[in-house]
Amino acid sequence: MSLLNESIRKIVRGMVTPSIIPAEVTAFNSDDWTITCKIDNLEIDEIRVKSVINTDDTGILIEPKVGSKVLLGKIDGKAEALVVLKYDEIVKYRLIADLIEFNGDDYSVVKAEELQQILTINKTFIDAFKNILSVPINEPGNGSPSAFQTALNTALASLDYKDGQGIENETVKHG
Repeated sequence: MSLLNESIRKIVRGMVTPSIIPAEVTAFNSDDWTITCKIDNLEIDEIRVKSVINTDDTGILIEPKVGSKVLLGKIDGKAEALVVLKYDEIVKYRLIADLIEFNGDDYSVVKAEELQQILTINKTFIDAFKNILSVPINEPGNGSPSAFQTALNTALASLDYKDGQGIENETVKHG
């Protein structure tokens, strides 16, 4: 690093004074994703808990637990422009975006309703197959039940097939 760069950094460091304020969450407003915090004996409201600057319900929306601690930062050094930097306890975490990727794969969260429909169709097919096999099919020529049918019925009788009911994780919402 050049001497000039180092000198400029020293000057800028002296100008930048981070304002990080510890506070306690006293209320949460889900309409505009803001909180009210108690700082010493003063309550300040309309503190943003969204990751985006616009007014849309997009981005990361975090609901901190009332009574928990947060660290606040001043935007442009203004006390009236506070934003939450860190959370002690979180009640709800929402991510609203056009595309959500997990480990670089946008298909890693199973769509439970669609999976349940597929499993129900498969169960219907297997139940129909089992019903057909339950009617005796006689071997040609000797009139005895088919050994193949008996073996299939024995194998299928031991299977406990599920239809996918109750597989949805209620803490993960699918769009």
